[in-house]
Amino acid sequence: MWRREQGNHGSLVKNTNEEVDAASNGQHENNRNTLEKSSEDVNAVVKKEEQNMESAILGIIQLQMKEIQEKIVRFEEFDLQMEKEWEQMERMKSLLFSDQLNLLFHRDAVLRTEDRKRETIKTDVAQ
Repeated sequence: MWRREQGNHGSLVKNTNEEVDAASNGQHENNRNTLEKSSEDVNAVVKKEEQNMESAILGIIQLQMKEIQEKIVRFEEFDLQMEKEWEQMERMKSLLFSDQLNLLFHRDAVLRTEDRKRETIKTDVAQ
């Protein structure tokens, strides 16, 4: 009888082990499902954060590009103004040169006229 009970006891232990294994497998499956769900949730949060970060960076880049474009426009306006002023300076330089030439020619003409008058006066006085 002892052996019979022992045999029953062995099957009882075996049945208990199988139940524990089944429960353990169910628990592992639940844990795996929970981990997979958590992983999906974390991935969704990470993806959303990446999208927010990309959007923020894009906004910053667009703002900086706008500022650079405005600076380029101001620089082009300044460059155009400088070019106009340069052209005006060149015209004034040409006018100044022209005035200096006219002054030289008139001065020489005046000096020659004065020399002729003196010669005429000397000739008249000598006669």
